[in-house]
Amino acid sequence: ASVDATAVPPAAPAPGGEGRGEGGPTSRSAISSNPLLERAAQAQAARNLGRAAEIPVLPADLGRSVSYDEAMALRRNPAPAQRAFLRVAGDLMNPFNLNEAGQPAGTREVLSLQIAVAEAAAKLRVKEAGTPLFEKFAHTNTAPELRRAILPAIAELRSPLTGDAVKLALADPDPKLRATALPYLNRMEGGEDTLGLLVSLLAGAPSDIPLAQAALAALAKLPGAKADEAIRGALAQLAAKQLPVALALDVREAAKARGLAAQRAALPELLVGGNAERGRQVFFQNQTVQCLRCHKVGTAGGIVGPDLTGIGKRQSRDYLLESIVQPNAKIAAGFEGVVLTLDDGSTVAGTLKAEADAELAVEVTGEDGLPSVTKVAKSAVKQRERGPSAMPEGLGDQLTPFELRDLVEYLATLK
Repeated sequence: ASVDATAVPPAAPAPGGEGRGEGGPTSRSAISSNPLLERAAQAQAARNLGRAAEIPVLPADLGRSVSYDEAMALRRNPAPAQRAFLRVAGDLMNPFNLNEAGQPAGTREVLSLQIAVAEAAAKLRVKEAGTPLFEKFAHTNTAPELRRAILPAIAELRSPLTGDAVKLALADPDPKLRATALPYLNRMEGGEDTLGLLVSLLAGAPSDIPLAQAALAALAKLPGAKADEAIRGALAQLAAKQLPVALALDVREAAKARGLAAQRAALPELLVGGNAERGRQVFFQNQTVQCLRCHKVGTAGGIVGPDLTGIGKRQSRDYLLESIVQPNAKIAAGFEGVVLTLDDGSTVAGTLKAEADAELAVEVTGEDGLPSVTKVAKSAVKQRERGPSAMPEGLGDQLTPFELRDLVEYLATLK
């Protein structure tokens, strides 16, 4: 359902309806061209509870590769993609099989598709989707993840219902949903005191850190001298230790964004308050630091650096942060570089894999590029120097303070 207007060719209406059932394009071929939709269809079929089920299908030609010229033409005219989107969006957002509790069967299986529908509606500027998306949002039994995706989609579509959605979100018990609503406070009607609301959220910070963090981010974007005064007040509270440390980075970054005097967050202030989900994205997807290239978590990743599976159980947050910003401070056993100068003048340089009373085991890379372990008697070593970590210095500087805090949070959850 996440259709890109630059890669969707015009879809001709199927004869005899919308291409579903006998006489239209084969639904199975359409599904097989979309693995995500196929998995959702299989999941719903398995939970059909004995009733016949229709499977929402994409037009047979949706998503196929197109030439550059055709793609550019479609980019200028997204109408074909919008029509194709509307043909399937309704079925994907409203599964028709119900379980005994009256809830859609297979909801978890199709949740990623439904989130993609909301995001695609915003990207394609399908304004007709605003009202049905709001109706889905207004149902409190809608999955929380989906509601958090629908709200920014409605706002992006500039739906007149955005203000109502924000009000519903702010009154919801889900703190993540309330935080999602904060950037859109200006869409509410009725003269609500936005500044006062944001400041009040800071007052409840100890019990709702993520919401207070979102309030500070929104406060930093609020124009006017009163917003500056509120941020200065937060700085004073932080100095007086009246705010949780988990908000320290957020306060300082809000002050920095407004050009107010604020010192850089100290490293201990990056140890708490992070978002593990965002930190996971940094680890797996950030192309600047490329953590996954050298480190493994579970079955994914490289073996150049230590396996980080379960690292949160073995090491403290202080150790995790130090390993990122000062990789040479402490090097994990088996990954320490070493340069040995022997009595005969030759050298052995590589990774120290093991050390016994009488000898060292060093992994060296041969001319063929393959590693091998060389054992060196300690009695033959004239000089021993520690080599640098394979993890380069300054890597922490390649991340924003927020990314660094989130990455520490994610690693700490790997139990």
